[in-house]
Amino acid sequence: MDIYLTEFGSKLRKSGEAFCITNSKGEHYFSPNQVECFIIEDKISVSSDALQLAINNDIPIILSDKLGNVIGKVWQYKFGSNAKIRRKQLEFFQTEVGSELGKEWIIKKLRNQINHLEKLSSRRKITTYSQDLIKMNELIDKLSNLNGTPSEIRENLMGYEGNISKIYFKCISELLPEKWRFKEREHQGAKTPYNIVLNYLYGILYSKVEHALIIAGLDPFIGIFHTDNYNKASLLFDFIEQFRFLALEQVTTLFNKGVIQQNFFLEKEDKSIILAPAKKYVIVQEFYKTLERSGSLSSKKNYTHKNLIKLEARNLATSLMNL
Repeated sequence: MDIYLTEFGSKLRKSGEAFCITNSKGEHYFSPNQVECFIIEDKISVSSDALQLAINNDIPIILSDKLGNVIGKVWQYKFGSNAKIRRKQLEFFQTEVGSELGKEWIIKKLRNQINHLEKLSSRRKITTYSQDLIKMNELIDKLSNLNGTPSEIRENLMGYEGNISKIYFKCISELLPEKWRFKEREHQGAKTPYNIVLNYLYGILYSKVEHALIIAGLDPFIGIFHTDNYNKASLLFDFIEQFRFLALEQVTTLFNKGVIQQNFFLEKEDKSIILAPAKKYVIVQEFYKTLERSGSLSSKKNYTHKNLIKLEARNLATSLMNL
């Protein structure tokens, strides 16, 4: 399991050969084989012996801000130490074949958006979005026909992707209860509840995907299309595209099923809105149920979504090593 420490003043320490978490509810003990990852917000105390116990058991410790954005990580130095894979990334990701792989990941994300809208429309027996879906498919066809190196196709690709996503989020907003609707997709500094929750879920997903890339030996900073846009973990932003549907579908479900209530949000003195720390646990637990559900591969074997992310990272690393 992943353990989130968000309560102000909580402490993580070692007790014998177990982890001990102290918070307002008392002391809680976990053996290393129960824990896959610790995600820790600020104002949490972590002892050096707890850090060592985590490192010795290959348990990453992720540091995040109050919005769920990852700001630092602690894990074994051996993760991602394969220089040959890094060289292969640099060589392969700048070729036309590398561009096709990046396109494939983005197209998966966009087709998942279409599938999501189709499912929601079918359940509600509405045909309002038929023209929107046609337009999205037309844009995907144009995107699919882009050819060249990453630098040659990046600008056009991002344009098509942006237009498709605008249509998607417009439709999603209209399918939410009226009080939760929003005008546009907001990233950093989001001011609307939908975008705040989606960004928080993405923060969780980013940490999962980046960890999978690193333990597979891949360098998250050597990517395909997002290199110029982000100046940070570019492979993470490329590779995660095919898994964004997990957060996108989850956030819509949380609002439409009434899991999210007004008391999930706090207004700060500057009028900005943040997630209430006490309510983050509910969102995390719901998302973890999704990650533990089965996905599928072309081999028709079933994997949980969480393990599928790890498997796809390993498959990518293996493919690069075999070039």
